Formats: sequence, C-alpha cells, structure tokens
Amino acid sequence: MPSISLKEGDDYLGRPKGWGEKKFREYNEAHYHQPSDEYSDEWDFRGMIQEADFAMAMAIGRRVADLPTMPKFNPDDEFAKVRR
Repeated sequence: MPSISLKEGDDYLGRPKGWGEKKFREYNEAHYHQPSDEYSDEWDFRGMIQEADFAMAMAIGRRVADLPTMPKFNPDDEFAKVRR
C-alpha cells in the first residue's frame, strides 16, 4: 500500500548548517518533559505549514488517482486541446 511519511529537516533558511540539530538537542536535554516544556512565541512554524501544504497536495492527488474514471479538462481549457 502506498504511503507517505513527513519528517522535519535540520536545515533552516538563514541559519548555519547544524543549527537546527543543535537547537533540537538543547531543547530535549533542558526542557523536554520538564516544567519548562511549554510553548514559546519564538517558535517558527513555517516549516510545518509547508509540510501541511505538501500533504494536502498529496491527498488531492490521491483522490484524483482513486477516481473511477479519468479526470477531464474543461472543453475550453488549453490542455484539453493537447489531449484530443
């Protein structure tokens, strides 16, 4: 059965290589499952938004692939002409 698994990366735009791994390790060692393990306004969730957008695109593709019939272009669509 086809599946997809998304995992966050370690590279961050505008940060040196290894920065993400260092931050992850620091947080886990000092805060994970500790009283200080709380939300912070400094957290950046843009990567999670990208993952959600990608997963949504995959879900749409899956729904189209599972249709009982091939999708069709609108008659006046530029791609419909190529398909004919």
